[in-house]
Amino acid sequence: MLYGQLALLLIKSSIGIAINYIRSRFHQSYISNLIETNYPDLATHVLKNPILYGDYKTALDDNEPRLYEDLIDYHNVKALFTEVAVLQPRFDTVHFYGTAI
Repeated sequence: MLYGQLALLLIKSSIGIAINYIRSRFHQSYISNLIETNYPDLATHVLKNPILYGDYKTALDDNEPRLYEDLIDYHNVKALFTEVAVLQPRFDTVHFYGTAI
């Protein structure tokens, strides 16, 4: 009896995951088609993957507002964080449970 209930729960869970995946892919496709149809010149920029936004460009200047901006790609994010690490040495050390690495 217990194994049957466990199997049924596992099947329901797997079906739920599959439905969520299909739903997600449908919405992605639908939005992509809308953007490509209505804004073809912006489509490649808008639909790039991954989408990286953050307020890190002005992180070191307290007088500047912290605005979320498009960080473009991982290469730019790495350069930005490297600059922050150089200008603010306190970010050089990562702490895990009280132990510095």
